[in-house]
This record gives sequence, C-alpha cells and structure tokens, in this order.
Amino acid sequence: MIDMLVVAHATALHVNRAFYRELQRRGWKVELMIPDPLPWRGSSIEPREIDDPPLHRLPPQGSNTRFWRFEGLPSLVRELRPKIIFLDNEPDSRVAWELGVIARELGARLVCVTNENDLPPPLGAFIRGEFRPALRSLRSRAASLVTRRGIDHVFAICDDGVAAMEALGFEGRVSRIPLGFDPALFYPFDAETRRAVRQKLNLTGTTVAYFGRLVEYKGVHLLIRALANLQDLEWQFLLDDVNEDDAYAARLARMLKELGLEHRTVQFHADHSGMPAVMNAADIVVVPSTWKEQYGRVVPEAMACGRAVVVSDIGAMPELLDDCGVKIPCGNVEALTDALRRLLEDESERARIGRRAALRARDELSIGTQADIVERTLKGLL
Repeated sequence: MIDMLVVAHATALHVNRAFYRELQRRGWKVELMIPDPLPWRGSSIEPREIDDPPLHRLPPQGSNTRFWRFEGLPSLVRELRPKIIFLDNEPDSRVAWELGVIARELGARLVCVTNENDLPPPLGAFIRGEFRPALRSLRSRAASLVTRRGIDHVFAICDDGVAAMEALGFEGRVSRIPLGFDPALFYPFDAETRRAVRQKLNLTGTTVAYFGRLVEYKGVHLLIRALANLQDLEWQFLLDDVNEDDAYAARLARMLKELGLEHRTVQFHADHSGMPAVMNAADIVVVPSTWKEQYGRVVPEAMACGRAVVVSDIGAMPELLDDCGVKIPCGNVEALTDALRRLLEDESERARIGRRAALRARDELSIGTQADIVERTLKGLL
C-alpha cells in the first residue's frame, strides 16, 4: 500500500514533478502514472531523475483528456492500493468517473485538480449566441452529476476555478491552490551574480522582458507596439529566440525590424533551470496576454526573482499579482505604454514593487504553500 497514486499527464515533464517531490520529502509515499506515449505531436516524456517518485507508464486511449482512458489503470490502482488517488484532470472527465468507482471499492479517497476557469451558465451563454461554451457547460454539468459522488475534493488554481467547481456541485469540497514555483530556483540574485548574467547577455540598460510562448494570444505584438512608443527612453528588450519558421514569430521579427527595435532587442534561449538567471537579468517583466489565463506561472516566478511585473487584467494573473505589480486593461497599448514609461523612469518604484513581489511570491505562491494546503486537506480526508 502507498499513500498516493498521482495520475497526471503534466508530470511527463520533470519540472511538473517538483510538487510531488516536495510531498515525498515530507514523508508521503508517492508514485506517478504518466500516459505513454503522449498523444500530442512533439511531446515527449522526460526520464525519471533520482529524486523523482517512481513512475508508471500506461498507454492512453483517445486524445482529449476529458474522454481518455488508460489501459491497465484499474489493475495498477488495485495492485498499489493507494490511500489517496490524486487525479490531475477535470472532475467531469471519464477517468474521474472510473477512478471514483475504484476508490470506493478500495476505501481510498479521490481528489482532482482542475484547470477550469470559464464555465458560464448555459442559458445565458445561449442567449448571447455563445453556443460552444454553452454546450460545453451543459456537458460538464451533466457529467458531474455522475462523477461527483466518487470525488472527495477538488483543488482549483484560480478564483474562477473555485466558482466553476461550486457550480458543478462541489461546494464545500473545493480549495484553491497555487501552481507552486521552486524557491530554490527562483529568488532575487545578489548584485554581483546579476551583473555577471547581464554581462553574459550583453545587457547594459534598463531591461524590459517577455518570457513565454510566442503565440498571438500571449500579446507580444502589443508589447512591441508599446515599446515602439518609448524610443525616447533608454531600454533594451529581452525576448525568447524568435524562430522565423513560425508565422507569428516571423511577424514579430518583422515588427521589430520595421519599428526600428532590432538593435535594442536581445534574444536568448534557456531551459527551465536557466530561466531564474535570465529573469533576474531583467528589470521589468511584461505578460500582456489577451486571453483568460488559467494561471500564468511566469508571473509568480518573475515576482519571486524580485522583478517589477506588468500583467493584463484578465484571467488569474491579477489574482497572482495582487497589489505587488502593475495591471493594465487587456489589449490596451496606450495603457501599457504609460505603465512602462512610469517604471522605466522610476528605478526606486521598480525596486519597491520588486521587493513586495518577492515577499508575496515566497509566502503565498511557492511549492511549499501549495504542499501545505494539499497536505492539510489530505490529512483531513484520511
């Protein structure tokens, strides 16, 4: 018998095993089940490292996470006999129903982690002509009528997620958790180390940075337009390597050239372990998303590094930032320009925001905080 079996496709990546390594460090006997092969093109499973919990790989059937099932999962659960089944998938999913049945058979507890953050009332969505969201909401509500009896608790990663789960009938069984960052990696570097990183990157001036995927709904083109309005000030722009084989990335490259910003732009490439150094090299980090982010892990990571962070006022990002950064209206280039001008011209304000951000991230958004909340809940269930 083990304490916890985790069923999670996200743990295909080593970085997403950090939370479970923390639980293991605290004395929980944890094992992970990962779909193999992953059904998404270009996705691969990173090998188990020495500090990871034991991994089990089972073949999935289907490509939609809400409907897939795993060959051999019932047998694995019955063999391991976990006290807790920790499902990183939606509570209205097929696998949630299947695991709920097995959990009751074994006397185990089933908990789910949801990324849901947009579950409108079906009637209102229909009236507004939002037919796909309305149908999705109806499906989730109908499926939850079947699955929720087998689920003991749901962890949501944002306020909208909590509200969505309560709408599905999980009121009193929902907790909000952060997707914790590793404070051993993300923290403010000392001045000498930061100076060495900036020298290596050839950063000499106040640096505005974007970290994340180069896709249109992340709003990088809006940030470039705002920076084009600030050419009377001294600054540099730090950006992930632009792969011009991608249509949106090629568009960004053209914008930088046409707006005369190429000479101010420094491109970099770093894996997750290298990101803290690059974040510390920046002065201002901007996350200008134009869609309703479910979380936005780059926000607490940049906060933890003591950076002044600017986000769009949409999705979960304002919740993460609280009052420890700058929020601008979604898609508003003028507001973003004004916010950046204020921060570029006021070093003391950047430093003040960065100090507050680092404290909030450490105290409220780390893996330790995530583990505290989950551990309290699981002990209560047991």
